[in-house]
Amino acid sequence: MRRIVPALAGLLLAVFAPDAWAQVRIGAYGGITSSSLSGDAPSNAEYRSRTGPVFGGLVEFAVAEAVWISVQPGWVERGTKIAFDTEGQDERQDSLSLGLSYVSIPLLLKIEPGGGKLFVNSGLDVGFLLDATLAPVEGDGEDEDVKDSVRDFDVAVKFGVGGQFPIGKPRLTIEARYSQSLLDISEVEVDVGAETLIPARFRSSGFELLAGLWIPLGGGE
Repeated sequence: MRRIVPALAGLLLAVFAPDAWAQVRIGAYGGITSSSLSGDAPSNAEYRSRTGPVFGGLVEFAVAEAVWISVQPGWVERGTKIAFDTEGQDERQDSLSLGLSYVSIPLLLKIEPGGGKLFVNSGLDVGFLLDATLAPVEGDGEDEDVKDSVRDFDVAVKFGVGGQFPIGKPRLTIEARYSQSLLDISEVEVDVGAETLIPARFRSSGFELLAGLWIPLGGGE
């Protein structure tokens, strides 16, 4: 983690260096996530997908022809639904929802073949946990703060593909992106099975559907 923070700072300085302004874009994006957890699940239960919002800003600068570095700080809500065995039901029923809110800083290499109408990207996303809440899906019951049971940061790998459409000088972007956590984000040291709803090992993964808008600051677009 100590190496990641200086690397982020160095990259942001490079973005705002005077020579970089020749080909720089700024913009914003938003969308939805469909995420779940993989790994150990509570006894007699399974993880299912949960939707949440994502939004943020972006700064991109050219490093070669049709190749860009994209920095996209934002806020994202990940998590999962937890379905349990229920008496009288043939299938497990969604009972609890775990919401994980992060400040997210994706650092992506973006390649734009074919004149920039299409793009692919890949890179790392460093997330800093803001809150973790366990809530009932339906019926009565209070939300439970479980932040102490979840690691306060996460690192995920991302892969995306999308298109860019001119609307005058700005470009409208639409993108589908996959995210897979590289870390065990549980802070529970011992898995005590049915006595806890937060197991000792799990990771986050899922898809994001994003729409955004960027404009060029320098020449060339």
